[in-house]
Amino acid sequence: HDSTAGEKIRVIIVRFMDFRAKEKEKLKDPKKELGDVTTINLTQLKGGVQTNVVPTSLSVIFDIRIDPSIDHTEFEAMIKKWCEEAGADVTYSFEQKDPKIENTKLDNSNPFWLAFKKACDDLEIKLQIGIFPGGTDSRYIRQVGIPSIGFSPMNKTKILLHDHDEYLNKDIFLKGIEIYMKIIPAVANI
Repeated sequence: HDSTAGEKIRVIIVRFMDFRAKEKEKLKDPKKELGDVTTINLTQLKGGVQTNVVPTSLSVIFDIRIDPSIDHTEFEAMIKKWCEEAGADVTYSFEQKDPKIENTKLDNSNPFWLAFKKACDDLEIKLQIGIFPGGTDSRYIRQVGIPSIGFSPMNKTKILLHDHDEYLNKDIFLKGIEIYMKIIPAVANI
């Protein structure tokens, strides 16, 4: 059989995984954080009805978190091109598609940032500033024009978000409550 669903889906998977490898390579730079790259994870493959029948269609699902500096229109055009390269009747859709939203400014123009930073400085908390694209509901808050700062007091904890063995030490959890008890009033009183 020519031009099978398997041949077509292979092209799509290779394109996405090659893009993923390039983004992953960027993380070798110690100045780069997870939010500085586009993450792509193949999360589902579907199709086929039995071993000896060539399926008419197959589908693949990727979880994609786009680097905030990437133009969304160009990124989608790239996906469209990959589908065209894969062959006839290869399409794509989005389960969720967030618009490009500006990051909250973390400088002297943002009084909430200044209050937050001062509270952290007073607590002698060393902040690790980064972008966590698509990871919190703050994207919806920023989408309506309200600045948003995400914060997690999970220090000394391996990042295991969405992993099969995600956990948090009870002492880190309890210390986090104490930290929030200082930060929340500082920011709320702006």
